[in-house]
Amino acid sequence: MDEKRLLSDVRLGYTDENRILYEKALEQKIPAVRPQFGQFLSLLVSLVSPRSLLEIGTGSGYSTLWLLRYLPEGTRIITIERDKNRYREALALFYQKPVEVVYGDAEEFLKNCGETFDMVFLDAEKRMYPQLLPLITDRLSCGGLLVVDNLLGKHLHQERENPLPAEKALEDFYEAMLSSSHYRVFAFSWEDGILVGQKV
Repeated sequence: MDEKRLLSDVRLGYTDENRILYEKALEQKIPAVRPQFGQFLSLLVSLVSPRSLLEIGTGSGYSTLWLLRYLPEGTRIITIERDKNRYREALALFYQKPVEVVYGDAEEFLKNCGETFDMVFLDAEKRMYPQLLPLITDRLSCGGLLVVDNLLGKHLHQERENPLPAEKALEDFYEAMLSSSHYRVFAFSWEDGILVGQKV
């Protein structure tokens, strides 16, 4: 089996819309999940059938497209973006799709949000992860999933004498997840490190 075939088969969700958006993100140096991880997100949505879904960090909107693929009818995605230009682009991209694009700070949103979510995808500024965790936990339904990308932080160029604040934050976040009584934790070293926590 040829790898190129797998990465271009529209039957697996690799549509022209996905491809164009991914290439645009790479060109503009906007962080985007890898296509294989996009499929993983679609798989989780298909298995969980969330009635409500929160994405923290819209970016180019590429990951949102994968989350939409098997989104149950009647469910909407709330995606939060604090970059004004990306927010405006997402508004246009998801026009007439079940996506509510919110402009603002994730911490403030979580503090003021009265809604609970069956799935949360966290792919925002890494140094914020530890302080966002308790807020996400409060908003996550029992049995719901917290999905986290870039746990290994390879994109942060970790080979340095003094770790970046984001590297320390990822370590603290990982330890907090493992020691939490609220989650069953599953971690994978493939891609740039993936963590899935199921709230119990």
